[in-house]
This record gives sequence, C-alpha cells and structure tokens, in this order.
Amino acid sequence: MAVELSNVSKNFGILENLLEDNYYFSITRIDGNNCTKENIKTIIDELDVEPQDVVFTFYGGHGSHAMNNEEDPWPQFCMNTSDERKWLPMALVDKWVSAKNPRLSIVMANCCNKEQNGVSVKPMWANDDRATKLDGLNAEAFVKLFNAKGRVMSTSSKLGQYSWCNPYGGLFTNQFWAAMQKLGEGKINPDWESLLNEASAELTIRTNDGTVKQNPYYKTYLNGKTTTKHIDKDKTNTLTAAISKLVDKSINQETRLAMIPDILNKHFKANSKVISVASDMTTNVDLEDAPDFLRRICLSPYIKGIAILNDNPLYLKVHELR
Repeated sequence: MAVELSNVSKNFGILENLLEDNYYFSITRIDGNNCTKENIKTIIDELDVEPQDVVFTFYGGHGSHAMNNEEDPWPQFCMNTSDERKWLPMALVDKWVSAKNPRLSIVMANCCNKEQNGVSVKPMWANDDRATKLDGLNAEAFVKLFNAKGRVMSTSSKLGQYSWCNPYGGLFTNQFWAAMQKLGEGKINPDWESLLNEASAELTIRTNDGTVKQNPYYKTYLNGKTTTKHIDKDKTNTLTAAISKLVDKSINQETRLAMIPDILNKHFKANSKVISVASDMTTNVDLEDAPDFLRRICLSPYIKGIAILNDNPLYLKVHELR
C-alpha cells in the first residue's frame, strides 16, 4: 500500500503539473491508523466545494462484501481494522461526496470485493528510470475529461472477486493510470466511458492455485459535458505551485533562484531532506538537503515539474517530471 500511495500521488502530481492553468489542486492523503471512517467523513464534510469543482476520491487497501447483497455491487473498505462495524461502504463515500454537489465526482477503489461471512449490510444513510516525461501528453485532453458533469464510480473487481497486486502496486491501479497515459497521448478519446473501458479490461493472474480473473467494474452518471468556468483561487501558498514557478523556464533564472529562501521558509524545516524516487516508486535515486534540492531543480534545463508523494516536511518524497 505504500507503493500504491506513491503511485497514485505521482500520477496526481502529473495531472497537477499538466492542469495547473485550468485547475487548483488540493490533495489530502491519509494512511495507516489515520485512515478511519470518521476521518474520511470529517475530511469530506470540511471540503469547500464550489459548483464547478471536481472531487476525486481513491481508496487502496483491504475490501470485502456482505453475503447476499447483490443489489450493492460496490465493496466495503476495511479501513485497517478487523472490526467490520467500522468498515466503510464505497457507496456511502459516493453519497457523502455527492451531497457536496461538485460538478464532477469520481470515487475509485483498488480492493477486494469478495463476499465474506460476518460482514453486515451497512445502512446507507514515465520512459526514464529516474523521471517521468511530460513530453507527448496533451493537457487539453485532461481538461476535456474533467469538464464532465456528474458522477463516476469505479472499483478494481466486480462483486465476488479478489483484487490483486504485485511489487509495483495494485494491478487495476496501474492499468487505470496506463489508460490515463494513453488518453494524454491521444490514443483514446478524452471521455470517461472511453477511459474506463480501457482501464477496466479483464486482468488474468497466475497464482499458486491456478489462473484467476479480475474484472474491474464501473458506472458513470454523467449528464453531458459542460464548459469549465474557472474559479480564481490562491495558487501561491502550495509547495507544488512554488516548485512549479521554480522550474518555469519562462521566468528569469536569477529571479527563480531568489525564490528559494521564501520557499524554504514557508514549506520546509531547518533540517529537511528531500528523497527523489524513480518511476517504480520504490527505488531511491537521491537524498538531498532541501536547499540543495531546490537549487538543483531550479538550475536543471530538463526538469519540467515535480510530483510530491507525501506530506512530510522533514523527509519530503518526490518524483521528477521531465
């Protein structure tokens, strides 16, 4: 799941760098013991959602399903506990987000969807080892994708199936982001049906007990596409926005170098380290003091963006986009 979280963070980082002129991104990561039903509900309740906003929710971890409950095809999230009373139905997350009335809601999960005795029905109230290349990705394709209006739900396996992973993360998660890559390259149409049709191809897994299938499942509730009305929000206070300016070659290099003390003061601590990881999200490429990292990426002629993979100011983990 640590690899899964890094994979998802990297790909949101790619989207954030591609779409920074069209969308303001606010990313919240919770994992481990902090990933509880109550915390999820609190985070969603506290979202300041405006009419043109997009809310994208992703869960990775254990999942299950109640017996004889075929009317609900979606899994229950196990939330790091064996106490099934604390599990969170995916459909409930969809209801919570929908109640905030975003223009587009996407709820996605990579978890098992296998029936299990004792589970109750819940009431429903990159080409380079070191960096990922942005060349060849069309930001306008992603703008069209997220201009949709309505709801999207997708989970990694249909009712009655397990979901599988390997050392590189969830198989469905990786297949989904590979489909997003194709969309950015113009190989599939920039709409949710085309994307999910590609991402939900049947997976075949060889196990010690033989060959098994995994069939991702999705539904879209879309009322056609709308024109995005951009809402001006403050983009200056996020680390991603600051780093984006730092590597923006249209800004004079001396001006960018002069930004570094302010970035260090706002976003780092005195002894902060930055860990750069390869595109497999497991191999550490470099460990630098924060000032050295910021100066290096500022002076690099190749770096186009940085995907931030965690929220730890003492040991920030990042992946380079070229």
